[in-house]
Amino acid sequence: MKIEQWKLNIENLIWREFPLCFIALLLFAHTTVVIAQNKDLGEQQYVVVKDYKPVLAEYFKISNTPEKDTSASTPPALSYSISSHPANTALEISPVKPVKIKDEALPKLYHALAKAGVGNYATTYGELFVNSKRSKNSSLGFHYKHFSASPELKGVGAGSFSDNFASLYGKLFIDRNVFSADLNYNRNVVHYYGYPKEILGGIPQDMTKQRFGNFNIGVGLASNNLNSKEYIDYSARIEYNNLSDLFETTEDNFRIKGMAGKYLRDKYVGVDTYYDYNRNNAFSYTKSHSVFSFSPSALLVNDGKLRLKIRTRLDIDNTFSSFLHFYPLLWEAAYTIGGNIITFHASLDGGIQKNTLLTVTKVNPYIGTENFTDFFPKYSNVQVDFLGGVKGNFNNKVFFAAAARYLNTENLPLYINSSFAGGVPSMKVVYDDVTQTQV
Repeated sequence: MKIEQWKLNIENLIWREFPLCFIALLLFAHTTVVIAQNKDLGEQQYVVVKDYKPVLAEYFKISNTPEKDTSASTPPALSYSISSHPANTALEISPVKPVKIKDEALPKLYHALAKAGVGNYATTYGELFVNSKRSKNSSLGFHYKHFSASPELKGVGAGSFSDNFASLYGKLFIDRNVFSADLNYNRNVVHYYGYPKEILGGIPQDMTKQRFGNFNIGVGLASNNLNSKEYIDYSARIEYNNLSDLFETTEDNFRIKGMAGKYLRDKYVGVDTYYDYNRNNAFSYTKSHSVFSFSPSALLVNDGKLRLKIRTRLDIDNTFSSFLHFYPLLWEAAYTIGGNIITFHASLDGGIQKNTLLTVTKVNPYIGTENFTDFFPKYSNVQVDFLGGVKGNFNNKVFFAAAARYLNTENLPLYINSSFAGGVPSMKVVYDDVTQTQV
């Protein structure tokens, strides 16, 4: 094929250069004629008839089809290095002075505080506090209070009274424990009044006088752990009370109570228990009664918004015969919204409440104690104590709260007028089943 191509190129060259060749041939012929003009060549004619046909040579392009497999490439390995030169800076660092926070000054403590006052109806008031100053090891204090008045009530008897209270107390801090002890004495004097003098012929004031003296002593031991999640919280206390009056009525009370609790993971589990024993003496009549309570509990949720605590309670009432009271599901719940602005709370409670001469006379000191049946002790059984409400604050000056409560109680102590047959007007206790609604 290359030979044929070469021939074709020669032919193309001849035809492309034909005019020049033709002219050269004429000149050569003319020269020949000139040279050989002496020779008679005769007459000759040449007729050349030929169309000029230009022909372009075929052009071969370089193929774009890759000849090698490009599916896998092998990039060349590059190696380079950076020549670093640190810039010289003249940075001078000056030490920053720490912000000084002024320590809050501890409030100054004083050894003693005294109060006194007078008012209408010969009212006198006095109060005295004596305490040790701030200490990391112990504290000791004394408190005394007096309050009395002599109101003159027309036609219904004298209504004068006086209340006196004295207490000596102290605490001792030992490692992670606190030992406490206190000695207390209450002396309360009242006069029975509210009776018409003309009917009873006028009872001397000394005949209507009643005085209660209550002596109390107690000791306790409690934990004082800063991190309660690592240690067991506990407390225990023993108390003794003695109550006596002007009518040779006495009451002895012994009470021991305790509590223990600990965090188990994120739940706080605890138990509360107590035993309360009473002995009453009225003339020749003696009566003993007691109550035992055991209540385990668990704090299930306490995340800052929702707080939920559940517990059960078992009480044994031993007044005249033993009664077992079981409260299977008692609970407390609270939910806070708006960053502690509003808190909704509700609870369901119940249990045995003891009624003794001490608890009754604290509510109503005009109970007649010369007859034991006037303050005959029965324990109240609070079967349902439901409380629900809302509380909160709009700002640091405005606070609000609203609540409603429903109670269903067996043997609730109520007070009525006693008979005047004995010559001394007084009141006595009766017990009844009562439902209460409080708003």
